[in-house]
Amino acid sequence: MERDNLNRDVEGGKRGNTRSGVRLGGDAVPLVTSSPSDERPRAGGGGVHVLTNMATRVLPPLLLMGSVLALLLLGSVLGDMGQGMKKGKGLTRPTEVEEEHLNLRPIIGILSQELSRSMDNALQPHNYSSYIAASYVKFYESAGARVVPVMINQEDDYYRNIASSVNGMVFPGGSASITNSSGYGRAGELLYHLLQEQDPPVPLLTTCLGFEMMMYLGANNTYPLTNCKASSRADPLYLLPGNLWK
Repeated sequence: MERDNLNRDVEGGKRGNTRSGVRLGGDAVPLVTSSPSDERPRAGGGGVHVLTNMATRVLPPLLLMGSVLALLLLGSVLGDMGQGMKKGKGLTRPTEVEEEHLNLRPIIGILSQELSRSMDNALQPHNYSSYIAASYVKFYESAGARVVPVMINQEDDYYRNIASSVNGMVFPGGSASITNSSGYGRAGELLYHLLQEQDPPVPLLTTCLGFEMMMYLGANNTYPLTNCKASSRADPLYLLPGNLWK
């Protein structure tokens, strides 16, 4: 089964490793995926300990907000998984799965994107085709999820397989184009529709540029932003009833 095989691949890749790589464009881009138990302070690491203490004083509100968002996504995923199990759904094709292979750690796909010009200039020898920020990987792993990188510029069947194999999808922030002029935009548009076609639909969480792309796609490829003077303003936010999913 595609979902179960993907589960094993992800679990197998994490045993005994504190760093993993994603092969993008022929090169392995390292992603930090060490568990909390591997992050013990080493000798001579006092400076890191001091910086950590400073960060715990300055960033608690941001970390709390991020944790809440991650828990909301995982709660939605687990709820959908429970409904699918009750209805006999959630599997790509009928099969029997041994109980020892079942777990409550959802598989979350994170869409990759092209490098910005500044990133390409900083990375030698300038032959990386795409990337995923390690912070996204650590963020969802810290909430109990297993992360799967989603490549750009792949065949449509690749994205159909991804959409039917993951429990949730993330469109991250960045600097890529949200239109079909970029691999990020093309993959995002196809996944946006494929995720809605699943039964039940696969949850989609977006950040910054990813949220902008979701609004663009939800408006039938109409760019949602307009030019305005937004300096030193505190405009109210009005929440209207509606449903993003068709």
